Amino acid sequence: MNRPDTAILRLFHERQALIDAAGEHICARTGRDEDDEFDSLFYRRSDELEAQMMALPCTCAADFAAKMIVGTCQGGVFSDWKDGEIWREARDLVGMDGPDHQPA
Repeated sequence: MNRPDTAILRLFHERQALIDAAGEHICARTGRDEDDEFDSLFYRRSDELEAQMMALPCTCAADFAAKMIVGTCQGGVFSDWKDGEIWREARDLVGMDGPDHQPA
């Protein structure tokens, strides 16, 4: 499949590489020190990439899919319909006026 090269997708793949690396990382520390190690090596940067990605407007369906994957923790949770960033953008993309399902 030919995927577009967009800023959102570049951020998505960079973030996913960090998440994958964190899953493979063997930590020599325990307890709070372990959390600090993962934060400094992976999660702070991952959070920064996520914030950058979510702040950009979608330019194609793949951008929206990337945001949906990140915004729902890979389908594990759902953000709030009213206040969730991904749902605000979804409503905007389809012309909904607000979270009360009012078409624009």
